Amino acid sequence: MLRRAREGRGLSLADAERLTKIRAAYLAALEEERFAVLPPRPYATGFIRTYALAVGLDPRSLLAAFESHIPPVAPALLSEAVEIPLEPAAPPSRLRRLVTLSLWLLIPLLIVVALIGYVQLRELARSGPGAAPSPAPLAPTGTPASAPSPTSAAGLVPTPAPAPATASSPAGPQEMEGITLALTASGTSWLRVTADGARVFQGTVYAGDARTWTAQRELVIKIGDAAAVELVVNGRHLGVLGRPREVVTLRFPAPLEEP
Repeated sequence: MLRRAREGRGLSLADAERLTKIRAAYLAALEEERFAVLPPRPYATGFIRTYALAVGLDPRSLLAAFESHIPPVAPALLSEAVEIPLEPAAPPSRLRRLVTLSLWLLIPLLIVVALIGYVQLRELARSGPGAAPSPAPLAPTGTPASAPSPTSAAGLVPTPAPAPATASSPAGPQEMEGITLALTASGTSWLRVTADGARVFQGTVYAGDARTWTAQRELVIKIGDAAAVELVVNGRHLGVLGRPREVVTLRFPAPLEEP
């Protein structure tokens, strides 16, 4: 039936294989009723249904014919029931229970001890050799500190030490009467100069360039390469300003440091 239907449609086995996606060997086995080469029954019945629909046949009649040729599968005979005695597992020994319990109690204790030791080591590292020594106690206000007796063991009175000279109070910051900044370039550097809040220069200087700026109150210079320029402020040479390619910003007069 399958072969006649396929040939009636002008299809070869290769055409039927492409149409059904079933190997041509299985299609030929179905047509020749060589059921022994087919896969298990569920796959074989699926092949029959797909092949029948592809060639225009009713799959139900073909499935009925296939079932009549293939004997039903006999159910496997059950063997006589065999009673298998089950023995309960041996309970763990008392020693094993004690060891397990000890481990459960010891682990948290070890964790606590490790944490305490870690905290103490940190405190010891903070207060170790690098810690500053505690200052000596000062004498109470209004009470002179105890001093050695002015009389020596021989009964001689030592010559009193001369009173220290009164240190002159440091002079306050001197106010500049105008600021003159002279710059000489020994290399290439970017500059930005601000005089009394106004930008007076921004650009690049090269080796051999010399420039001068003045200000009445404040002069600020930002240098892109501190090692490429030399500065003279109000006649005072400032020396090396920094490392090569180090960016520095200088303000004249320098701001007062916080106490």
